[in-house]
Amino acid sequence: MKQLIVHSYATVLSENRWKVPRNRIFSLPIYFYSNQNIAVSNEAGQNLFLSHNFKFIPNAIDQSKFSFNEEIRCKVRQKLTVQDDDVLVGHVGRFAKQKNQYC
Repeated sequence: MKQLIVHSYATVLSENRWKVPRNRIFSLPIYFYSNQNIAVSNEAGQNLFLSHNFKFIPNAIDQSKFSFNEEIRCKVRQKLTVQDDDVLVGHVGRFAKQKNQYC
């Protein structure tokens, strides 16, 4: 038997209210063909699956790997030739409204 696992990570179908019905229609096959529904939060699961018929699996990130480290800071600044009093901002990811980056 084939497995179709659907993963939900968004709490809204669209920021544009006119696109919500279209996106709901496009998500209809999920209800008929998915074997397992997985969500990163209860809100994301309820939004896409319209029920509690999903398994909640939180994003598992070891935050200690990303905590501040003065030694790494110095190495990165030296590699990029950035002075200690210069402001350095880094970003990994895409710039999108859902990511809450305020410009």
